[in-house]
Amino acid sequence: MGYPLIQIYSNYPNFKEALNHLQNRMISSENIGQIHHGLYRYCLEMARGYRLENVVAELFLIHTFWEEFDQMGLSGLKMTIAKFVAKHRKHWFSILSNMYDVIARYGNLHPSSGDVLEVILKFLFMKNS
Repeated sequence: MGYPLIQIYSNYPNFKEALNHLQNRMISSENIGQIHHGLYRYCLEMARGYRLENVVAELFLIHTFWEEFDQMGLSGLKMTIAKFVAKHRKHWFSILSNMYDVIARYGNLHPSSGDVLEVILKFLFMKNS
C-alpha cells in the first residue's frame, strides 16, 4: 500500500532548505527582526527544541526586544511575560530560563538589563512556589 500524496505549500523560497530546517529543528526567517515579540517566540521555540540558524539572528531579536521594552517599560514587560507564559503554560519554565540566559548574554546592550533579569527571576520563583 502506497502513501497518499499530500500537496504542501511553503512561503519559504526554497522548499528543500525549509525541509532541512524542519528536520534539523532550526529557526530561520528572512526578516527575524520584524517578528512581533520575537524574543518571546524564540524562547518558546528553544523550549520546543529548535535553535537559530546563526548568532546574528539572536542579536536582531535582542535589539528588537530592547526597542519594544523602551516603549512599554517594566510594567508592560511584566504584563507581556505574564500573558505569554499563561498562554504557553507547558513550557513556562524553559521560556523564562531561556529568556534570562539570552538577556544576560547581551546584558551590556541596555542599561535596564539588570531590572529585566530581576523581573524574570521573580516570575521563575513565583511560578515555582
